[in-house]
Amino acid sequence: MRRRLTLPLLTTGAVTATLAIAAPAQAHGYVSSPPSRQALCAQNRVPDCGQIRYEPQSVEGPKGLKTCHAGIAQFAVLNDDSRNWPATSVGSTVTFTWINTARHSTANWEYWIGGTRVAVVDGGGRQPDATVSHTVNLGGFTGRQKLLAVWNIADTANAFYSCVDLQIGGGGGNPTPTPSPTATPSALPTPPSGTPSATPDGTRPPVRPPVRTSAPTPTPSRSTAPPSPPDVTAPVVGGVSADPGQLEPKGCPFGIQSSTVAVSVTDDRSGPAALKVTFRYTLEGAAGTVRMAAAGRGVFTGTLGPFPAPKQSSRIPIQVTAVDAAGNATTSAKPVYVTLYNYCTPG
Repeated sequence: MRRRLTLPLLTTGAVTATLAIAAPAQAHGYVSSPPSRQALCAQNRVPDCGQIRYEPQSVEGPKGLKTCHAGIAQFAVLNDDSRNWPATSVGSTVTFTWINTARHSTANWEYWIGGTRVAVVDGGGRQPDATVSHTVNLGGFTGRQKLLAVWNIADTANAFYSCVDLQIGGGGGNPTPTPSPTATPSALPTPPSGTPSATPDGTRPPVRPPVRTSAPTPTPSRSTAPPSPPDVTAPVVGGVSADPGQLEPKGCPFGIQSSTVAVSVTDDRSGPAALKVTFRYTLEGAAGTVRMAAAGRGVFTGTLGPFPAPKQSSRIPIQVTAVDAAGNATTSAKPVYVTLYNYCTPG
């Protein structure tokens, strides 16, 4: 099918600049240890979290915010302090670990309690590793505290946000139980031995048979298998495809208006039913997320579109994120693109 595309150059440049400012960074990350609020949701330790359970790495918003949900309405549950979030007992020094499901050049990481920035770590504008840890001194705080961790991206105006609930100085671990005293078994009666002597009249009393006392049946010991190690391996996301790669707006009588996004995902422990796979797209500065369904043999599919006609023909970037049952997440390394035209082709 032949297509014609005529766009005013001035308009194209203006819209492109707008998209460059509003589009989110193609990087994702969150604090996994101590577990942040989105990590607790992804692990299903806190119920009824909504969409954040499937994409804990996507709490992204403009730099300088002081909220747990980055101003994203569908993640507002993270900002609800009344939900009694579990607090991790820590000492005065805490190591925070980030999972970066898509790495991006970094300005810095910041750690805040209330209006106090307790630590800042320079990123040097470099790409971080898939996991990053920072040790932070919280000696000036005690009791229950809500800490806000911020990952500031170097080459965009955005940042990623994670709130971590802590009980500082609350100790850790369980006390050693006091062993129960062991009861000493009483001695068993000893049966009489020997033959009794005769009575004065020469007769012998009847001999009573010895009392037989059975020994107590030993209680079999219970062997406990060692617990399985925690699952810290994220799913493997394969190549992402979108077919077709060109769409026409909703309402066009002849052109194709939706595309099938497909990806292969594997995990070392979670089967397809336990994996949460979504794709995220951006169109004219607005981001959307679509849940993908298992299609067999490790393949997941979802539908992009239909969309109303954009102001101008646009390329839609698509990235896939997979989260396993333990909350480990991976995002596809590079986006795929689908072109949405702003006109209908004749039949």
